[in-house]
Amino acid sequence: MSKFLKPFGPVVGVFKLPQELINELNELMDKGNLEDYSDQLAGKLEEAGKIPPEILAGYKDFLKECLLEYMHTISSETPEELLVHAGWVNRMVAGDYNPIHIHLNCSLSCIGLLQLPDGWDKRKDKKDGIIEFCHGTSHEHAINILGLDPPVGAFYLFPFYLQHIVNPFRIPGERRTFSVNFSVRMPQTNGPKHPEIIDVSELSEGP
Repeated sequence: MSKFLKPFGPVVGVFKLPQELINELNELMDKGNLEDYSDQLAGKLEEAGKIPPEILAGYKDFLKECLLEYMHTISSETPEELLVHAGWVNRMVAGDYNPIHIHLNCSLSCIGLLQLPDGWDKRKDKKDGIIEFCHGTSHEHAINILGLDPPVGAFYLFPFYLQHIVNPFRIPGERRTFSVNFSVRMPQTNGPKHPEIIDVSELSEGP
């Protein structure tokens, strides 16, 4: 069951990852089979690995369904094309963090939760390790920060310009997520009713 959070202007879509995708990405990271991608990212992380395009292609139906449902919440038109750019897995240990940033060279991005440290729910400060989406300015009558502490399997879609942070945490273990950047091409006139999702990861990569 998906839902859409609209606490301010940009829409955040909330979906659930297939267990098969969680298992496959975790296995690739555990085996060290992913190309290093850390120099392309803003985060101060233990490790980041690039997801091979063929892995993402295996889940194109899931990604397409999420992207279309998201787009239909903000537009009455069906996209002409759904393009997949770079995808990567992040490994975070105690003290690692992601500073406030956006994702470039795309229309939408995402965060999926793959793994959390043992004892995550018992950490002293519940803001440790959470995602914070930020938009607009602070005001007593406005929400400009949305803090989320997602469980394993949560999957968030959001526009590229939505600033976000991942706070550091202080307990042993590993917090693991993945992200993928997407471009959405809307029709100039009457586009196709069933757009295909296309991998263009070698043509354009965003941080």
